[in-house]
Amino acid sequence: TSSKKSIVRGEHAHKKCRQILCLIGGKANLEITNKYKKKRKIIFDKIGMMFDIKPRNWVKIKMLKKNTIILVLCDREYERSDYIFNKNEL
Repeated sequence: TSSKKSIVRGEHAHKKCRQILCLIGGKANLEITNKYKKKRKIIFDKIGMMFDIKPRNWVKIKMLKKNTIILVLCDREYERSDYIFNKNEL
């Protein structure tokens, strides 16, 4: 699915699921916060660029270009109970 510019995705973490994000097209800003509240900001701007997201890392993705596409590969099937929606629960 492609996005509109300035849309924000993510804003959650996973308890067990590990993800790999791969940029297919466009440009995005990744903001990753670990359980120690250490924040990392990455500009996702090269096609094929990948980033490994380990469990208990809060991810916020802001699309910087219209039609940005990010492929997300997961090591687990969808489980609603695996999601963390409150940053303080990391």
